[in-house]
Amino acid sequence: MLLDNYPQETERLRRYERFFEAISWAILVASYLVTFLPLGVPVHRLGFTLLVVAVGAVTFVAYRLLPFEKRTGDFRYTFKQKNFLLSLGDHLFATIAIFLTGGIESPFWFVYILTLIAGSLYLPAGAIVVESIEAVSLYLLTVAFLTPHFFGFYEVGFTAQMVIVPLVAVFATVLNYVVAKDLAQEVSGKRVLTEHLKEKATEAIGEQNKLRAIVTSVSDGIFVLDRERRLIFLNKAAENILGVIDQEVIGKDFDKIFSAFDGSKRIKAEEFFSLDDIEKDRVVLAAKDLKFTTNSKERWLRLTATEIKEGKDLGIGCICIFQDISEEKSLEQMKLDFVSIAAHELRTPLTAIRGYLSILMEEVTKKLKPEERSWLEKSFVSTTNLSALVENLLLISGIELQTLKLDMKETDWSVLLQEVVAEFKSQAGQKGLKLEVKITDKLPKLTIDKFRVGEVVTNLISNAITHTKPGGRIWLGTKLKDKEIVTWVKDTGVGIPKEALPHLFTKFFRVSGVLEQGSKGTGLGLYIAKSIIEMHKGRIWVESELGVGSTFSFALPVKSKTKDAGTKVALFAKKQT
Repeated sequence: MLLDNYPQETERLRRYERFFEAISWAILVASYLVTFLPLGVPVHRLGFTLLVVAVGAVTFVAYRLLPFEKRTGDFRYTFKQKNFLLSLGDHLFATIAIFLTGGIESPFWFVYILTLIAGSLYLPAGAIVVESIEAVSLYLLTVAFLTPHFFGFYEVGFTAQMVIVPLVAVFATVLNYVVAKDLAQEVSGKRVLTEHLKEKATEAIGEQNKLRAIVTSVSDGIFVLDRERRLIFLNKAAENILGVIDQEVIGKDFDKIFSAFDGSKRIKAEEFFSLDDIEKDRVVLAAKDLKFTTNSKERWLRLTATEIKEGKDLGIGCICIFQDISEEKSLEQMKLDFVSIAAHELRTPLTAIRGYLSILMEEVTKKLKPEERSWLEKSFVSTTNLSALVENLLLISGIELQTLKLDMKETDWSVLLQEVVAEFKSQAGQKGLKLEVKITDKLPKLTIDKFRVGEVVTNLISNAITHTKPGGRIWLGTKLKDKEIVTWVKDTGVGIPKEALPHLFTKFFRVSGVLEQGSKGTGLGLYIAKSIIEMHKGRIWVESELGVGSTFSFALPVKSKTKDAGTKVALFAKKQT
């Protein structure tokens, strides 16, 4: 094992080595002092002094001059090899000390036990056994079988200690083996676990860095709010778009940094997510166009806010992804301004042309040839359609510029529907269609713009007549449901393809194929209808099956509290798809 690869293990062993060094010096000092106390045993003081000096020098060199480990060069050793040799040196010191300080009566036999216990902390189990056998052998050779009077110092007989000390050494050997084995298994397990954790940590850090690099490099802005609606993350794109620096805004309340508006309504962070537990990820805002203001900088953002199911555990409220659409909004504003100006400029001459053509048809039609009369009628129809288109463009400009005002009045809904249907009875009959009205309930009055909503119904019936073949049927129905009046126009026409349904209420969208035949619409009527209904706080939808027919429905609240009220500013042209 290269300890350089295990910094925590190395630090642990360094602490042990410093501890062993302190213990070695304490034993040396204590043993030297003991030799000068009245022990009641003969002491060879000069020899013991030289022994202490020699062992002290070895201790100093081993712990202070030699490296912790030496893996290169001629003289190489590991931490364990070095300390095993030092333990053997301690045993030799104890053996000589016992011989020089009283033999069997010497107090230094416990050094054997101390070094064995110390070795069990860092030596392998096998080394502990070898060291224990070596210690017992030295003691027995020195104390039990080596006759002291042979050296002329003292003379002893057989004592119980000669048996007790080896037995204690054997017991210490077994104990140390068990301890060393357990420690080795624990250290090995911890080392395996450390390696596993290190691998997983490296993988997690790698994935985190990879994800951070991806999030940082994307062009879309991203910011994350915690459960207290504070900013906890925003990427570089978000910083650039919003004109902030992450260090200055991280941890701060979203509503104190940014002002977000949906039209004139202030949008607060609480609308980005709820605090409810959710079972799966949930989109709260989907591609919502909002105007953000911060540090006197105003930007238009198309924002999507998503709650994640793990949000409560991770402390995440929502993740918001947005695109800067300020330039797009600016171009759209320029386009609307241009359309509005152009439509206004075209309205006056078209009105005059239509008037002149009408007078011409009344005064000279009888004098014209059939072919010339046909040309005049086609010119009048084309002028009428163009006038209708201009009026619709003006209406769209008013809707999108939020300058269109509604003339809100209390209206009898049943009467209004009957009036609109009466206008189409003749047209439906000429085409061989059956137009029916179904009003089952006595309906309350609605507070609406009678002209605008009436034109919505007109548009839906006109479309139904256009796209229903002769012999078909059209139903107009209405009923009260959950404080709303729901109205529908159902036909047995050609139907609408399923893939076209999501786009049906967008500007200039026209269904290709069969539905285009016989239609002279511009693709604005349903968009305008949707806008008018939504301005009344209502909703509109469609159900259709190709080859079977379509049902267009809309719902209006019984008590509309629309803020827009005033006079009409534009006309809603008829018969636009």
